[in-house]
Amino acid sequence: MEMTDRLASAAYPDPWASLASAWDALFAWIETQQAELFRGFVDAIGVAAFSANLAGTLELILAGLIYGIFHAIGPGPGKAVLAAYLVTHPATPRRAISLGLAAALAQGLFTALLILGRSAIAPWFDSRIGHAVTLAENASAIAVALVGAVLVAKAARRLHRTLFAPDVPPSKPINLLWFAAAIGLRPDLVGVVVLLSTHGLGVTWIGLVAVAAMAAGTAFGVAALCGTIAVTRAGFAWISRIAGRWARVGGAGVSVAGAFGIVFIGLILLDSELTARTTAFLAQ
Repeated sequence: MEMTDRLASAAYPDPWASLASAWDALFAWIETQQAELFRGFVDAIGVAAFSANLAGTLELILAGLIYGIFHAIGPGPGKAVLAAYLVTHPATPRRAISLGLAAALAQGLFTALLILGRSAIAPWFDSRIGHAVTLAENASAIAVALVGAVLVAKAARRLHRTLFAPDVPPSKPINLLWFAAAIGLRPDLVGVVVLLSTHGLGVTWIGLVAVAAMAAGTAFGVAALCGTIAVTRAGFAWISRIAGRWARVGGAGVSVAGAFGIVFIGLILLDSELTARTTAFLAQ
């Protein structure tokens, strides 16, 4: 009997196990590529810093762009918030792409402002940069939770309208620039290390070029992800319009759940230890 079971499992492999194995292999490959590209990015920073010529700068920009694209593929709180919103709320592909671009570029800009403006803001920033980064992360988490609360109110009104007042015109959608700013307040830790290192070596402009290139690559990758989610969701929305009123009610209910999910993510991000445990659990 045991031999028969083994032969059967060999002849008819479990599709879910095969899919999980392929998924694990894909992410293992992505992690390997990220590590190699990061080493190349660091090497390019060193070459640009000590050669001080156009070729070295162009090589740094290319390395930063490529690393940024792969940096966007990995898990992260900003991408989790974006995905939670776009999976559960209607958005055109153009609007979704704009949101992804704005969030990634805002993060790069705020990272540069946080590090380079630390001396001008307060003298204690120089010796307590870790504390400043933590404050910025907490500010981003609170802002994300507040945006989620606004989305909860709007989604609840949409659900109520779908159930009881379908003739009432929909409310104005949320300004996604505020959403992108809330995500962008969380500094990129790679960018923080790069800027601190280059600033200490007296080549701050090299750090700015590196972070700008990385932010541009990340923005491209995140925008592609957001656009893909929006296109996929638009297909399901089209099916729900054909399916009738109760499918639209279900979609509105999903929006409410997604908005609560964004609030929940914001609250989780306020606790760094809980964030680390949650990320480790999701990575399993």
